[in-house]
Amino acid sequence: MNMGYSDRRGVYNSLRIAIIGVDGSGKSSCFKGVLKKLSKKRFGGIGDEVFISEKGKLLKPKIKYLKIKTFLGKRAKNIKNRTLYKILKFTELILRVKLHDEIEKQYKPEIILTDGVPLINTLGWGNFYYPDISSETICRDVIKYLTKIKIPLSWKGFYLKHSPEILFVNMLGIKFQKPDIVFFLKVAPDVAVNRVVKRGKKR
Repeated sequence: MNMGYSDRRGVYNSLRIAIIGVDGSGKSSCFKGVLKKLSKKRFGGIGDEVFISEKGKLLKPKIKYLKIKTFLGKRAKNIKNRTLYKILKFTELILRVKLHDEIEKQYKPEIILTDGVPLINTLGWGNFYYPDISSETICRDVIKYLTKIKIPLSWKGFYLKHSPEILFVNMLGIKFQKPDIVFFLKVAPDVAVNRVVKRGKKR
């Protein structure tokens, strides 16, 4: 049975499954484990590395954004300047969105599994970087502006001043995907911190 589906416009959509969690929650390990379990299905995997399955094998898709996305992801991990980190990471998230679209369009996998969710990451950053304007109402509006509708002219000045990234993405017509299923990994804070510290020492 094919798990993908077509929407009202007849556009094919894969079943979108996301694994999320804080650093040190085991997200990347879980992602890799699920990839192996899904290897017999037609699927795509988007994380630090990007894969598609073909005849039970994991292959790199032939997509033009892939090398840039991988480069930015690696660079962002070593950046200590908060502003530069935000720019690199947000650009990488946009490329992940574009990769997701291309994989769905070119390969039509039954499932697309993602390590993290660009939409959720962006909302989380909004709470962190813009706490003064963050609210439940703004959050709901941002979800709409990132996934389906244009920002009204009367609100463009607000987003230009307070969150130009959202306005930029919206004006370019980039649509962030909403996952169908989300698994949030729970971990004790001390365990997560220890894992992150050990990971840093290995680098």
